[in-house]
Amino acid sequence: MSRFVEELEFMQCLCNPQYLQYLYQQGYFNKPEFREFLSYLRYWKRPEFAKYLFFPQCLNILDLLIDSKEFVESLKYKQIVELMASQQYFQWKNRR
Repeated sequence: MSRFVEELEFMQCLCNPQYLQYLYQQGYFNKPEFREFLSYLRYWKRPEFAKYLFFPQCLNILDLLIDSKEFVESLKYKQIVELMASQQYFQWKNRR
């Protein structure tokens, strides 16, 4: 699998609230090298890469993970993760 495909799949996984909670529980957001990796992934915001994203809201989630410690800390709460999941489901269900 190419690096492009691996990073594309990882970006798409950022739309999975349970996966984000798993990363939080494992302490990934406290690791400088992981935070640097997230910053590196901002290249996906460029149109020539963003066009490959099936779930473009992952770009907003990426920004929140990088820029909002409050968002990252909220991932410890089951209720927040469930709310994110239900809101995303509603968005996908009603997507036009």
